[in-house]
Amino acid sequence: MSSWESVRLGGKKVELMFQSSSSGGFKIGSKYGSKDEDGYLALVKQNDVCWYQRPSDPRSVGVSNTGDVVVADWIEHGGLTDATVSVIDRDQFTVFEEHLDVPSPTVDISPDGDFVVMC
Repeated sequence: MSSWESVRLGGKKVELMFQSSSSGGFKIGSKYGSKDEDGYLALVKQNDVCWYQRPSDPRSVGVSNTGDVVVADWIEHGGLTDATVSVIDRDQFTVFEEHLDVPSPTVDISPDGDFVVMC
């Protein structure tokens, strides 16, 4: 289940929508960007921020029990604006990234981090 929570990122307090891994060990928080600033994506383990990034519009996210993250970043819901789907590990290394000509994909990752789903 997702919930809004405050977290401090780069000295700034930010409200992100968080969802937990199935084990509860990791949480991924995200917030859409706006015309004035990029969005937020943050991986948290036991209330400590592992890393954060500023993608333009992280619209759909998932996190595995090992801290691997999948994110779909697109600008306009339902629009033909293309999307970028990325898998980022807990050390903030991008292990997969694909730019797709699809509108509004929804993504998730398996508990062990071996599989990613997109629809």
